[in-house]
Amino acid sequence: MLLDASGLRCLQCFSNLSWKDCNKHAAKNVSECKPPKVCFMSHRIFKRNGQQEHQFIKACYNPDWCPEEKCRETFKKQLDGSWCETKCCKDEDFCNSGMTRSWEEAYGGEAASFTIRSTFCLITGLLALFMRELGFSNLT
Repeated sequence: MLLDASGLRCLQCFSNLSWKDCNKHAAKNVSECKPPKVCFMSHRIFKRNGQQEHQFIKACYNPDWCPEEKCRETFKKQLDGSWCETKCCKDEDFCNSGMTRSWEEAYGGEAASFTIRSTFCLITGLLALFMRELGFSNLT
């Protein structure tokens, strides 16, 4: 995709699952980002109807939304238990190709995704602990 030389190119995606899922769609979605807008990334966690949800977002966005305090403040007014981490950049094309800080720290730069096997193991382990607490320790 050829964009005007005066604009910055930013990845654009949205996912409720992970950065890995968001990035899978971002490869096909590139937006032209003209000043004063910047390349933007955001990982938001909030509760909706009692359920925890995640939002992973990459886009060309207004720099007013870059401070994490602004993002958190806005979400706290709308949703319970909200948390938000942002990253903005305008130094080079596709500078929003990575992940937010805490995600990189937690997963070593890898966009984590749970497989069916790891989810099954987690559930099985939790069930075993629960059963042990209820006194079913001699079941084999």
